[in-house]
Amino acid sequence: MVLNVTCGVDDFQCIASIAAIVTCILSLGGCSVIFASWILLRSVRTPNRLMLLYLTIADFFVASGQLIGTSWTLGDHLHPDPINHNCSHPHPACVAQSFVSTLATMSSFLWSMLIAWHVYRSVLVPGTGTYWLDRHRWAQHLLCWGVPLGIVLVTLGRGRLGLDTIEEKGIPTMASGLWCWIKTSAAEIKGNYSAEIITFYIVTGQLWLYVAFLVIPVLYILSKRRIKVTPTELIHQSASLYESVKETDRLMTWIPAMFLLLRLWSCVRFVGNTLLVLELVPETATHALIFNKVLLIMQAVGDSAQGFTNCVLYCLLTDSVRVELRKVIGRGRRKLKKISKNGRSRAQNIYHEADVTKHHHVQSHSGNNSEIDPLLQPSCDD
Repeated sequence: MVLNVTCGVDDFQCIASIAAIVTCILSLGGCSVIFASWILLRSVRTPNRLMLLYLTIADFFVASGQLIGTSWTLGDHLHPDPINHNCSHPHPACVAQSFVSTLATMSSFLWSMLIAWHVYRSVLVPGTGTYWLDRHRWAQHLLCWGVPLGIVLVTLGRGRLGLDTIEEKGIPTMASGLWCWIKTSAAEIKGNYSAEIITFYIVTGQLWLYVAFLVIPVLYILSKRRIKVTPTELIHQSASLYESVKETDRLMTWIPAMFLLLRLWSCVRFVGNTLLVLELVPETATHALIFNKVLLIMQAVGDSAQGFTNCVLYCLLTDSVRVELRKVIGRGRRKLKKISKNGRSRAQNIYHEADVTKHHHVQSHSGNNSEIDPLLQPSCDD
Protein backbone atom coordinates (compact mmCIF):
# COMPACT_ATOMS: atom_id res chain seq x y z
CA MET A 1 0.00 0.00 0.00
CA VAL A 2 1.38 3.41 -0.98
CA LEU A 3 0.72 6.15 1.57
CA ASN A 4 0.05 9.72 0.65
CA VAL A 5 1.99 11.34 3.49
CA THR A 6 0.85 14.88 4.16
CA CYS A 7 1.65 16.26 7.60
CA GLY A 8 -0.21 19.23 8.97
CA VAL A 9 1.72 22.03 10.64
CA ASP A 10 0.35 21.02 14.06
CA ASP A 11 0.60 17.25 13.48
CA PHE A 12 3.72 16.72 15.57
CA GLN A 13 3.35 12.94 15.54
CA CYS A 14 3.52 12.88 11.75
CA ILE A 15 6.41 15.36 11.70
CA ALA A 16 8.31 13.31 14.27
CA SER A 17 7.72 10.14 12.24
CA ILE A 18 9.10 11.72 9.07
CA ALA A 19 12.11 13.03 11.02
CA ALA A 20 12.75 9.57 12.46
CA ILE A 21 12.50 7.89 9.04
CA VAL A 22 14.99 10.33 7.48
CA THR A 23 17.40 9.92 10.39
CA CYS A 24 17.16 6.13 10.23
CA ILE A 25 18.09 6.22 6.54
CA LEU A 26 21.11 8.43 7.34
CA SER A 27 22.15 6.02 10.09
CA LEU A 28 21.92 3.06 7.75
CA GLY A 29 24.16 4.94 5.34
CA GLY A 30 26.61 5.75 8.15
CA CYS A 31 26.71 2.12 9.24
CA SER A 32 27.42 1.11 5.65
CA VAL A 33 30.42 3.46 5.54
CA ILE A 34 31.82 1.92 8.74
CA PHE A 35 31.30 -1.58 7.33
CA ALA A 36 33.05 -0.54 4.10
CA SER A 37 36.00 0.99 5.99
CA TRP A 38 36.49 -2.26 7.90
CA ILE A 39 36.38 -4.37 4.73
CA LEU A 40 38.54 -2.09 2.56
CA LEU A 41 41.05 -0.67 5.04
CA ARG A 42 43.32 -3.19 6.73
CA SER A 43 45.07 -0.45 8.70
CA VAL A 44 41.95 0.25 10.79
CA ARG A 45 41.37 -3.35 11.89
CA THR A 46 42.39 -2.74 15.51
CA PRO A 47 40.74 -4.12 18.69
CA ASN A 48 38.94 -0.81 19.22
CA ARG A 49 37.69 -0.84 15.64
CA LEU A 50 36.54 -4.42 16.05
CA MET A 51 34.32 -3.38 18.95
CA LEU A 52 33.17 -0.41 16.86
CA LEU A 53 32.18 -2.94 14.20
CA TYR A 54 30.05 -4.81 16.74
CA LEU A 55 28.54 -1.51 17.91
CA THR A 56 27.76 -0.66 14.29
CA ILE A 57 25.99 -4.00 13.82
CA ALA A 58 23.80 -3.16 16.82
CA ASP A 59 23.14 0.37 15.53
CA PHE A 60 22.31 -1.03 12.09
CA PHE A 61 19.55 -3.18 13.59
CA VAL A 62 18.39 -0.26 15.74
CA ALA A 63 17.99 1.96 12.66
CA SER A 64 16.44 -0.83 10.58
CA GLY A 65 13.92 -1.76 13.27
CA GLN A 66 12.97 1.82 14.00
CA LEU A 67 12.64 2.58 10.29
CA ILE A 68 10.22 -0.32 9.85
CA GLY A 69 8.36 0.41 13.09
CA THR A 70 8.00 4.14 12.45
CA SER A 71 6.80 3.54 8.89
CA TRP A 72 4.22 1.09 10.23
CA THR A 73 2.96 3.41 12.99
CA LEU A 74 2.93 6.37 10.57
CA GLY A 75 0.69 4.39 8.23
CA ASP A 76 -1.59 3.56 11.15
CA HIS A 77 -1.60 7.21 12.19
CA LEU A 78 -2.64 8.39 8.74
CA HIS A 79 -5.05 5.49 8.14
CA PRO A 80 -6.12 4.22 11.60
CA ASP A 81 -6.91 0.54 12.00
CA PRO A 82 -8.53 -0.51 15.33
CA ILE A 83 -6.97 -3.97 15.00
CA ASN A 84 -3.50 -2.49 15.46
CA HIS A 85 -4.50 -0.96 18.80
CA ASN A 86 -5.76 -4.21 20.29
CA CYS A 87 -3.41 -4.53 23.27
CA SER A 88 -4.52 -8.08 24.07
CA HIS A 89 -3.34 -9.27 20.63
CA PRO A 90 -0.63 -6.90 19.27
CA HIS A 91 0.25 -7.04 15.59
CA PRO A 92 3.01 -9.61 14.86
CA ALA A 93 4.99 -7.06 12.82
CA CYS A 94 4.97 -4.68 15.77
CA VAL A 95 6.12 -7.42 18.17
CA ALA A 96 8.94 -8.48 15.82
CA GLN A 97 10.13 -4.90 15.38
CA SER A 98 10.02 -4.32 19.14
CA PHE A 99 12.06 -7.50 19.72
CA VAL A 100 14.81 -6.48 17.27
CA SER A 101 14.95 -2.79 18.26
CA THR A 102 14.90 -3.41 22.01
CA LEU A 103 17.63 -6.05 21.81
CA ALA A 104 19.81 -3.92 19.52
CA THR A 105 19.35 -0.74 21.60
CA MET A 106 20.50 -2.40 24.83
CA SER A 107 23.39 -4.00 22.97
CA SER A 108 24.37 -0.59 21.55
CA PHE A 109 24.51 0.91 25.05
CA LEU A 110 26.68 -1.95 26.33
CA TRP A 111 29.09 -1.87 23.39
CA SER A 112 29.42 1.92 23.78
CA MET A 113 30.35 1.51 27.43
CA LEU A 114 32.75 -1.33 26.66
CA ILE A 115 34.51 0.78 24.02
CA ALA A 116 34.89 3.62 26.52
CA TRP A 117 36.34 1.21 29.07
CA HIS A 118 38.69 -0.33 26.50
CA VAL A 119 39.95 3.10 25.44
CA TYR A 120 40.60 4.04 29.05
CA ARG A 121 42.42 0.81 29.90
CA SER A 122 44.37 -0.22 26.83
CA VAL A 123 44.99 3.00 24.90
CA LEU A 124 45.42 5.80 27.40
CA VAL A 125 46.82 3.80 30.34
CA PRO A 126 49.99 2.22 28.94
CA GLY A 127 51.69 -0.60 30.74
CA THR A 128 48.58 -2.11 32.32
CA GLY A 129 48.55 -5.10 29.94
CA THR A 130 45.49 -6.86 28.65
CA TYR A 131 42.54 -7.30 30.95
CA TRP A 132 40.21 -10.23 31.34
CA LEU A 133 37.70 -9.22 28.69
CA ASP A 134 40.54 -8.82 26.16
CA ARG A 135 41.61 -12.41 26.68
CA HIS A 136 38.06 -13.75 26.62
CA ARG A 137 36.26 -12.24 23.65
CA TRP A 138 33.35 -14.58 24.17
CA ALA A 139 32.61 -12.77 27.44
CA GLN A 140 32.21 -9.47 25.56
CA HIS A 141 29.58 -11.01 23.31
CA LEU A 142 27.88 -12.75 26.22
CA LEU A 143 27.62 -9.40 28.01
CA CYS A 144 26.64 -7.23 25.04
CA TRP A 145 24.40 -9.69 23.17
CA GLY A 146 23.47 -12.39 25.66
CA VAL A 147 22.22 -10.16 28.50
CA PRO A 148 19.94 -8.08 26.21
CA LEU A 149 18.68 -11.24 24.53
CA GLY A 150 17.74 -12.75 27.88
CA ILE A 151 15.90 -9.59 28.94
CA VAL A 152 13.99 -9.36 25.66
CA LEU A 153 13.00 -13.04 25.81
CA VAL A 154 11.60 -12.55 29.31
CA THR A 155 9.72 -9.46 28.10
CA LEU A 156 8.36 -11.41 25.14
CA GLY A 157 7.31 -14.25 27.42
CA ARG A 158 5.38 -11.81 29.58
CA GLY A 159 3.60 -10.50 26.48
CA ARG A 160 4.94 -6.97 26.90
CA LEU A 161 6.37 -6.34 23.44
CA GLY A 162 4.06 -4.32 21.26
CA LEU A 163 2.65 -0.88 20.57
CA ASP A 164 3.75 1.86 22.95
CA THR A 165 0.78 4.19 23.19
CA ILE A 166 -1.40 5.84 25.81
CA GLU A 167 -3.68 7.87 23.53
CA GLU A 168 -4.92 10.19 26.21
CA LYS A 169 -3.70 13.29 28.05
CA GLY A 170 -2.06 14.37 24.77
CA ILE A 171 0.50 11.55 24.98
CA PRO A 172 1.11 9.78 21.63
CA THR A 173 3.62 7.36 23.22
CA MET A 174 4.78 6.69 26.74
CA ALA A 175 8.51 6.60 26.07
CA SER A 176 9.38 5.50 22.53
CA GLY A 177 9.93 7.70 19.49
CA LEU A 178 6.86 6.43 17.58
CA TRP A 179 8.00 2.83 17.06
CA CYS A 180 6.91 -0.30 18.87
CA TRP A 181 8.49 -1.02 22.24
CA ILE A 182 6.56 -1.97 25.39
CA LYS A 183 2.86 -2.78 24.98
CA THR A 184 1.01 -0.05 26.86
CA SER A 185 -2.56 1.20 27.13
CA ALA A 186 -4.29 3.80 29.23
CA ALA A 187 -6.35 1.16 31.04
CA GLU A 188 -3.28 -0.88 31.98
CA ILE A 189 -1.16 2.04 33.09
CA LYS A 190 -3.97 3.19 35.40
CA GLY A 191 -4.76 -0.31 36.65
CA ASN A 192 -2.82 -3.07 38.34
CA TYR A 193 -0.20 -3.31 35.57
CA SER A 194 1.33 0.15 35.97
CA ALA A 195 4.26 -1.08 38.08
CA GLU A 196 4.97 -3.95 35.67
CA ILE A 197 4.85 -1.69 32.62
CA ILE A 198 7.16 0.92 34.13
CA THR A 199 9.54 -1.83 35.28
CA PHE A 200 9.80 -3.22 31.76
CA TYR A 201 10.42 0.28 30.39
CA ILE A 202 13.28 0.66 32.83
CA VAL A 203 14.82 -2.80 32.44
CA THR A 204 14.62 -2.91 28.63
CA GLY A 205 16.14 0.49 27.99
CA GLN A 206 16.05 3.27 30.52
CA LEU A 207 18.27 1.54 33.12
CA TRP A 208 21.06 0.90 30.62
CA LEU A 209 20.76 4.42 29.33
CA TYR A 210 21.16 5.90 32.81
CA VAL A 211 24.21 3.70 33.44
CA ALA A 212 25.69 4.76 30.09
CA PHE A 213 25.09 8.41 30.97
CA LEU A 214 27.27 7.87 34.03
CA VAL A 215 29.95 5.51 32.71
CA ILE A 216 30.74 6.94 29.27
CA PRO A 217 31.37 10.59 30.24
CA VAL A 218 33.35 9.61 33.34
CA LEU A 219 35.63 7.23 31.44
CA TYR A 220 36.29 9.68 28.63
CA ILE A 221 36.93 12.52 31.07
CA LEU A 222 39.43 10.33 32.93
CA SER A 223 40.97 9.40 29.58
CA LYS A 224 41.44 13.06 28.70
CA ARG A 225 43.14 13.67 32.04
CA ARG A 226 45.52 10.77 31.37
CA ILE A 227 47.07 12.67 28.48
CA LYS A 228 49.84 14.26 30.55
CA VAL A 229 52.31 15.22 27.83
CA THR A 230 52.11 18.92 27.02
CA PRO A 231 51.60 20.03 23.41
CA THR A 232 55.02 21.75 23.34
CA GLU A 233 56.80 18.54 24.30
CA LEU A 234 54.82 16.62 21.71
CA ILE A 235 55.79 19.06 18.96
CA HIS A 236 59.47 18.49 19.73
CA GLN A 237 58.99 14.71 19.81
CA SER A 238 56.91 14.21 16.67
CA ALA A 239 54.49 16.28 14.66
CA SER A 240 52.44 13.17 13.80
CA LEU A 241 52.27 12.21 17.48
CA TYR A 242 51.09 15.71 18.33
CA GLU A 243 48.33 15.54 15.72
CA SER A 244 47.32 12.07 16.92
CA VAL A 245 46.98 13.28 20.51
CA LYS A 246 44.98 16.32 19.37
CA GLU A 247 42.65 14.05 17.42
CA THR A 248 42.26 11.69 20.38
CA ASP A 249 41.56 14.60 22.71
CA ARG A 250 38.92 15.92 20.31
CA LEU A 251 37.22 12.53 20.13
CA MET A 252 37.32 12.22 23.92
CA THR A 253 35.20 15.37 23.99
CA TRP A 254 32.78 14.72 21.14
CA ILE A 255 31.92 11.06 21.78
CA PRO A 256 30.33 11.50 25.25
CA ALA A 257 28.87 14.89 24.30
CA MET A 258 27.09 13.49 21.25
CA PHE A 259 25.89 10.42 23.14
CA LEU A 260 24.31 12.61 25.81
CA LEU A 261 22.88 15.01 23.24
CA LEU A 262 21.23 12.22 21.24
CA ARG A 263 19.87 10.10 24.08
CA LEU A 264 18.87 12.69 26.68
CA TRP A 265 15.40 13.38 25.28
CA SER A 266 14.04 9.86 25.71
CA CYS A 267 14.97 9.94 29.41
CA VAL A 268 13.29 13.29 29.92
CA ARG A 269 10.12 12.20 28.09
CA PHE A 270 9.88 8.95 30.02
CA VAL A 271 10.16 10.67 33.39
CA GLY A 272 7.74 13.46 32.45
CA ASN A 273 5.08 11.13 30.99
CA THR A 274 5.40 8.64 33.85
CA LEU A 275 4.74 11.37 36.36
CA LEU A 276 1.78 12.54 34.30
CA VAL A 277 0.06 9.17 33.82
CA LEU A 278 0.53 8.37 37.51
CA GLU A 279 -1.10 11.75 38.21
CA LEU A 280 1.88 13.00 40.19
CA VAL A 281 1.96 16.20 38.13
CA PRO A 282 -0.99 18.12 36.67
CA GLU A 283 -1.93 17.92 33.01
CA THR A 284 -1.14 21.26 31.35
CA ALA A 285 -0.80 22.58 27.83
CA THR A 286 2.84 23.44 28.57
CA HIS A 287 3.59 19.85 29.58
CA ALA A 288 1.98 18.50 26.40
CA LEU A 289 3.90 20.98 24.23
CA ILE A 290 7.29 20.29 25.79
CA PHE A 291 7.20 16.55 26.45
CA ASN A 292 5.01 15.23 23.62
CA LYS A 293 5.63 17.63 20.78
CA VAL A 294 9.03 19.28 20.98
CA LEU A 295 10.84 16.50 22.85
CA LEU A 296 9.03 13.87 20.79
CA ILE A 297 10.65 15.20 17.61
CA MET A 298 14.05 15.50 19.29
CA GLN A 299 13.82 11.94 20.61
CA ALA A 300 12.70 10.61 17.24
CA VAL A 301 15.85 12.08 15.70
CA GLY A 302 18.26 11.37 18.58
CA ASP A 303 17.36 7.72 19.16
CA SER A 304 17.76 6.99 15.44
CA ALA A 305 20.96 8.92 14.74
CA GLN A 306 23.62 6.86 16.54
CA GLY A 307 24.81 5.05 13.41
CA PHE A 308 25.19 8.30 11.47
CA THR A 309 26.95 10.01 14.40
CA ASN A 310 29.42 7.14 14.81
CA CYS A 311 30.25 7.40 11.11
CA VAL A 312 31.01 11.11 11.49
CA LEU A 313 33.09 10.67 14.67
CA TYR A 314 34.98 7.49 13.86
CA CYS A 315 35.40 7.90 10.09
CA LEU A 316 34.93 11.44 8.81
CA LEU A 317 36.60 13.16 11.80
CA THR A 318 39.37 10.56 12.16
CA ASP A 319 42.27 11.63 9.95
CA SER A 320 43.78 8.19 9.37
CA VAL A 321 40.47 6.67 8.28
CA ARG A 322 39.45 9.68 6.23
CA VAL A 323 42.77 9.73 4.34
CA GLU A 324 42.61 5.99 3.61
CA LEU A 325 38.99 6.26 2.44
CA ARG A 326 40.00 9.06 0.08
CA LYS A 327 42.75 6.86 -1.35
CA VAL A 328 40.33 3.99 -1.88
CA ILE A 329 37.77 6.29 -3.49
CA GLY A 330 40.51 7.81 -5.68
CA ARG A 331 41.67 4.37 -6.83
CA GLY A 332 38.07 3.42 -7.53
CA ARG A 333 37.55 6.52 -9.64
CA ARG A 334 40.72 5.86 -11.61
CA LYS A 335 39.64 2.28 -12.27
CA LEU A 336 36.23 3.45 -13.42
CA LYS A 337 37.80 6.03 -15.72
CA LYS A 338 40.16 3.41 -17.11
CA ILE A 339 37.32 0.95 -17.65
CA SER A 340 35.23 3.69 -19.28
CA LYS A 341 38.14 4.75 -21.49
CA ASN A 342 38.86 1.16 -22.51
CA GLY A 343 35.17 0.66 -23.23
CA ARG A 344 35.06 3.73 -25.46
CA SER A 345 38.25 2.65 -27.26
CA ARG A 346 36.88 -0.83 -27.79
CA ALA A 347 33.62 0.60 -29.12
CA GLN A 348 35.52 2.90 -31.49
CA ASN A 349 37.63 0.00 -32.75
CA ILE A 350 34.55 -2.11 -33.34
CA TYR A 351 32.88 0.79 -35.16
CA HIS A 352 36.02 1.38 -37.23
CA GLU A 353 36.32 -2.31 -38.14
CA ALA A 354 32.65 -2.39 -39.13
CA ASP A 355 33.11 0.71 -41.25
CA VAL A 356 36.16 -0.73 -43.00
CA THR A 357 34.39 -4.01 -43.63
CA LYS A 358 31.41 -2.17 -45.07
CA HIS A 359 33.69 -0.09 -47.29
CA HIS A 360 35.48 -3.18 -48.65
CA HIS A 361 32.15 -4.87 -49.18
CA VAL A 362 30.89 -1.93 -51.27
CA GLN A 363 34.06 -1.88 -53.35
CA SER A 364 33.90 -5.61 -53.95
CA HIS A 365 30.25 -5.41 -54.87
CA SER A 366 30.99 -2.59 -57.37
CA GLY A 367 33.82 -4.55 -58.98
CA ASN A 368 31.68 -7.64 -59.43
CA ASN A 369 28.97 -5.62 -61.19
CA SER A 370 31.46 -4.32 -63.79
CA GLU A 371 32.51 -7.83 -64.73
CA ILE A 372 29.00 -9.22 -64.93
CA ASP A 373 27.48 -6.43 -67.03
CA PRO A 374 29.86 -5.38 -69.86
CA LEU A 375 27.21 -3.11 -71.32
CA LEU A 376 28.11 -0.57 -68.64
CA GLN A 377 31.69 -0.32 -69.80
CA PRO A 378 32.64 2.33 -72.41
CA SER A 379 33.02 1.02 -75.99
CA CYS A 380 36.00 1.66 -78.30
CA ASP A 381 33.62 2.59 -81.07
CA ASP A 382 32.36 5.45 -78.98
